[in-house]
Amino acid sequence: MMFIHHFFTFPPWWGDVIDYPIIRELSPYFFEPFKMCVLIFCFLTGYTYFFNGQKSLKYSLKKITDIFIPYWFVFFVFAVIAVLCGYKYSASGFVKELFALQCPTMYFCWYVAFYWATMLLIPFIAKVMAKTKNIHADILLSALIVPYIIRAIRYFLPENTIVNDLLSNLICYFPTVLIGFVFAKYGLFEKLYNFVSKTFPGRIGRIAVLVLLFIASPMGRWYPRSFFIYFEELPVIHKPLPFLINLDILFTPLFIFAAVNLCREIRAVFIKKGLIKIGKYSLLMWFVSCIFFNNSKQVFRPILYFPRNPVLVLLWGLILCMAVSVILNFVVSRLTDWKNKLLFSSK
Repeated sequence: MMFIHHFFTFPPWWGDVIDYPIIRELSPYFFEPFKMCVLIFCFLTGYTYFFNGQKSLKYSLKKITDIFIPYWFVFFVFAVIAVLCGYKYSASGFVKELFALQCPTMYFCWYVAFYWATMLLIPFIAKVMAKTKNIHADILLSALIVPYIIRAIRYFLPENTIVNDLLSNLICYFPTVLIGFVFAKYGLFEKLYNFVSKTFPGRIGRIAVLVLLFIASPMGRWYPRSFFIYFEELPVIHKPLPFLINLDILFTPLFIFAAVNLCREIRAVFIKKGLIKIGKYSLLMWFVSCIFFNNSKQVFRPILYFPRNPVLVLLWGLILCMAVSVILNFVVSRLTDWKNKLLFSSK
């Protein structure tokens, strides 16, 4: 989904290398649905965080450095390539990109900055949620209160700044992280599966419902995917600061639920094995794919679109990214293990 999103739903990124008139016409309708790949990462971040036993700042630092090791390794390699291609870094720009606050080289990696901000915040919110045993309170905190507080903070900051952009991403995507935590805490996937199984005891009926959810959930993002609740103006700022309710907190878990259980119902073992294999290298594949659209794109974008046919381009891009990721992983995995033994060993 991520590769389709990047390769085909941004027609301006094609430049003069290739053109797909039909895809160009359809891209406004498929841009938001395929962007759900970002929300899936968000949801799974919160979902898996619930199951770790620590939920501490130390654990968050471990996870942050786990993503920074491959990020920095790929960035330094790509930065050398960019310089050889004629790109010039400023000192401040280079430092900002080290922390994914500016991404001319690691083109798709704004999420890395969102991730480290998320992992620094979530231990404190998890402590609050640990004291509540009420699902409605946790949903209210996740969907309304936390993003509202972030919006209030953002209001007092200058526009068009790095911090402002980071807070904007937190407002948009952090609720989905927290909803993932809520789903894990209350076993909502299991409850949802039991409900569907009881309502549709026949396998054909369940498959039909899952297919419908699988298609409708991402397509729901094409329609207005959020709405506001307005109140009277607030003191100090003398303006209304409405609550924003992002419907991604609904679409994302429904899509994941449909995808996982659809594979189970149709017994698609080969899909499961393929995803597990790709999943091992998915982080590096994401980073490596930046090379086709970053500050070296004049060299590498024609390589991506060389097959021209969109299906072949997708397969070709996946193969290239997988091959490079397998090679890079040989070094990155050892650096990560060394870092964890040195900084986060329990001994």
